[in-house]
Amino acid sequence: MFKSLDFNEANNYAHLEPYGFDVLSSDVTLVYALWGAENGKDIWRLLPQQVFFEEGLLQYNFDFTDEDVNIFLDATFNLSLLGSQWTNDQVFRVVVVPADLVGRPNYADYDATMKRFNLSDKDFQRRK
Repeated sequence: MFKSLDFNEANNYAHLEPYGFDVLSSDVTLVYALWGAENGKDIWRLLPQQVFFEEGLLQYNFDFTDEDVNIFLDATFNLSLLGSQWTNDQVFRVVVVPADLVGRPNYADYDATMKRFNLSDKDFQRRK
């Protein structure tokens, strides 16, 4: 799944997304945030990710079940103080790893994960 999300007070700075396909309770969900671009290539970071501000710590995080994934913001300060660059149009990719493939690979490396599962950008469904 490929998501562009807005976080705000109305949605409690969170987004709950049903998978839309069967996931086993033993499968593992990974979420990557689009963190920027360099030389025309997207930079993806595995959640959780932390950002330090004068006001405190912001964390992009997630949790999951076999039915859905919840992507949310958490902070040591009032989230309403965040500028829109931290809350609006945040892009995430959700990867569900079958339990029989979970093991020693480094899933923090987005490109290596995509290569391991023979995935490309066209394999992701864009949802808004």
